[in-house]
Amino acid sequence: MCKLASEGWLFEVFSGIQGEGLLVGSRQVFVRFSGCNLNCRYCDTQDARKMQRTFRAEVEPGSRKFMILSNPIGTHHALQFVNRLDVPRGLHHSVALTGGEPLAQPEFCSSLASELRSAGFPIMLETNGSLPDALPEILPFLDEIAMDIKLPSSTGGPNLMQEHAQFLQCASAKSIHVKVVVADSTKTEEIEEAARMVADVRHEIPVVLQPVTATGGIMPPSPKQMLEWQSLCKRYLRDVRVIPQTHKLIGQL
Repeated sequence: MCKLASEGWLFEVFSGIQGEGLLVGSRQVFVRFSGCNLNCRYCDTQDARKMQRTFRAEVEPGSRKFMILSNPIGTHHALQFVNRLDVPRGLHHSVALTGGEPLAQPEFCSSLASELRSAGFPIMLETNGSLPDALPEILPFLDEIAMDIKLPSSTGGPNLMQEHAQFLQCASAKSIHVKVVVADSTKTEEIEEAARMVADVRHEIPVVLQPVTATGGIMPPSPKQMLEWQSLCKRYLRDVRVIPQTHKLIGQL
């Protein structure tokens, strides 16, 4: 849907506290893209799944006061909103490119990452890990990748393990950690398949088991399930952590 490689669709830009994965607690500027190629049943950013005519940008870091702007937006204009929020300079650990799914707009995502890199910002890509062909173009600009593995029994969607394996093989050239959202309906054999897949690439890659935040009848696993699944993953992987969505606990976006 992008008119040019340097234009694309955003959902929001804001300053916040990272609530998932290995950078929990870090302050980041979040650049949330509109549009996603998946439809996970536990998705907590449903409004960002579709291209929007407008997006919102926070006026001051942490103020939760937003201006409304029109899509599509050019990368240079988007960079201005990031610069405006990083005050004082260095307040933020990095810029998180998130969604939606950033790699659903590969040209725009890569162009924006290039501009952010030129401006001196460290960059983390948050991705569902299902679009491996879109990764190589943006890879040189990234400092960190937070990649999801989508289990069918959790998402209600297709088995994407082949795509995840291809994505992880390419992404492993960078600093990367993997997140697996699990629910009480999650199948143990799918968790083991995911652990084996990661280990086949590199068993040192950190894996985060994230209990789903209860929503729409989808419930998190029991403590016993979490302990069993962590033990199972540790048969194959060196670093397996259980981390919930902490931004939900502290009332952050």
